[in-house]
Amino acid sequence: PWIPADEPSSEGPRRVVVTPSEIWLAPEGGVERFPHFLRRPAVQVVRTLERATPDQIKILRTRARLRVLNETATLVEQTEFLAAQYAREGFDRYFERQFLNLYYRTWTLLAERVAARAFDLAGVVGSQTLVIRRGSDTEVVRLPSLNAKVDVRIYVRDDDTETVASLIEASGERLFDPRAVNPIRVGALLRKLYGNRVRLLSEAEYSMVADGQEVGAANVAPILSWCPRLRVLIAVAIEALKGMELQRLPADRFSIVLKLDRLVLQRVATISFRIDGVDIAQEIDARRAFSLKLPDGQPIVVVRAGGPMSWEVIEDSLSAICEAIDQPALEPHLRLLTLALANAGVPFDETPPVDLELEWLCSLLRLSETAKRSVRETLGARLERHIPWLRAIIHMGGGLEAIDAFAEQEAAVVQDIARLREALSPWLQALELDADAVLDACKGALSIAELRVALQLDFEMLNRSLVAVGEKPDTYLDLQASLVANYVHENELAIIDALRAAHADQLGRNDPAPTYAEAREAVRTLAPDPEWLLRYKEVPTERITEHVAAWLKTHGASAPGTGPHNLQPLDEVRRSNGVSIRKFVGTANPLVKAWCGKAGVAVPGIWRETDGGLSALRAALDGAGIFDLVVLDDARLFDWIVIVGAWPSQMPR
Repeated sequence: PWIPADEPSSEGPRRVVVTPSEIWLAPEGGVERFPHFLRRPAVQVVRTLERATPDQIKILRTRARLRVLNETATLVEQTEFLAAQYAREGFDRYFERQFLNLYYRTWTLLAERVAARAFDLAGVVGSQTLVIRRGSDTEVVRLPSLNAKVDVRIYVRDDDTETVASLIEASGERLFDPRAVNPIRVGALLRKLYGNRVRLLSEAEYSMVADGQEVGAANVAPILSWCPRLRVLIAVAIEALKGMELQRLPADRFSIVLKLDRLVLQRVATISFRIDGVDIAQEIDARRAFSLKLPDGQPIVVVRAGGPMSWEVIEDSLSAICEAIDQPALEPHLRLLTLALANAGVPFDETPPVDLELEWLCSLLRLSETAKRSVRETLGARLERHIPWLRAIIHMGGGLEAIDAFAEQEAAVVQDIARLREALSPWLQALELDADAVLDACKGALSIAELRVALQLDFEMLNRSLVAVGEKPDTYLDLQASLVANYVHENELAIIDALRAAHADQLGRNDPAPTYAEAREAVRTLAPDPEWLLRYKEVPTERITEHVAAWLKTHGASAPGTGPHNLQPLDEVRRSNGVSIRKFVGTANPLVKAWCGKAGVAVPGIWRETDGGLSALRAALDGAGIFDLVVLDDARLFDWIVIVGAWPSQMPR
């Protein structure tokens, strides 16, 4: 009923007694010690565990319910344990960073398991305490009850945007920030567990007032008009990246420069903020610039600068600029370059003589000759970058004949915007498009998807033209797979009932139906229809319904909800059969072992399992299909245990 443990305290380790389920072991079998800022088994217990065999450890974990860190089944309990340990009086704050890494890693693991369908949240009650940040402090906060009026905001960071997170932190509001690789998953997990008791950061409503007006109202200009050299500086800084940051870069470096072309900057004297209707006090003076978006989606950097524009203002804006173009790793390299230009007395608003400065800027970051060539290629990307897209649009308007005609003059017209406009115009009439509009859309778009939206092009027609001209189509296989998986998840009971009905006669004859179990598992990973790939971005629900119905037909089943069946509800069948199998194993296991011992026959492996054969027997009946079909009485359960080969062949029933 209890086990001795050492609880860290301000006076040193304190001996306590706890139930075994309140003891956690290291993942590698329990031999490694825990971080000493957490409760751990007493020294004598640790030494005993070190001498124990793996089988003995397994039995202890099963019967005494000793817990193991990072096991999927107990990750929710692990978050509660860690929060309680941090809240305990005497926790040494020196180890706070190590603790937070372990705590947030637990939440990230749980989110990954749920997303991979390795853990079912149905019926799970989340930890009622959370470790959160409030300003510069870390706190443990208890969540209100499910139906209580929520008067305490707990924000959950579910995206990579820095601006809103920094505003929340500056405002003193409570923030759960796991800094996960995939924060969307963690945000979705906490929303499922806690509902409206938490607020996702992506849903927060915030506004900024600059010099008493809405952001973007005055003193706004393209950032390259404030500082034309930024294009060159970005291209140089890109090639200075190393390791993982370099691998994350897009193959087309010019797409980063294009984002800079679309960015505007506003210089203001004062800034104030509201988040979810709450005014934020002016406690954010340390941050001078913010990356935001205007209502029309235009990215904007707002910088607080009392005086005129200068290199100092540009330097203050670099963090926000890098955030706006999704390249935060460029910031330290850009700071080195801007500092060198400022020290050299170069005017910040001067259009640079690229050929004269490029060698010097590259040498500041010690770029290789290969990297220098890459910088020139990035800066030299112009009209030719849009040719693959233009070929597809030409094909949409005139087919292969138009492509052949354009190919004859392509090399010449790509060097002259006027000639390119003239060459495009004849083939755009069928699409009711204007050459200038197409070229402007190409310049502003960072992807074929943005170009399609800007020109309102038909999804399937554009994709088939892209394939016809040898380009990669705009496809969304992962999104479509997710839509199919969500549909199957939402309609899983009806789909499984259709499969049950299709195999009911076969199983009713006591004939195993392994194809049922295989189909039941296969539907959970049902792939999208390949025909959708070029035709849709988001597949209409009715197409998915037809797809699932067609799949069921190949397994001899009717569409969900269309075929009559008199089967008992699946959850009742599974629950009753689970109880029956447990009761049977409890009675049969000692009899099987006793008979085998008396008869001199080896005990079948299924009955030697640590749980007496319960899991293996259930798996065998599940694989035969009968576990899901009907509630099994004692006699029929015995029949099926013989059918699946679990009963000793010579032992009288």
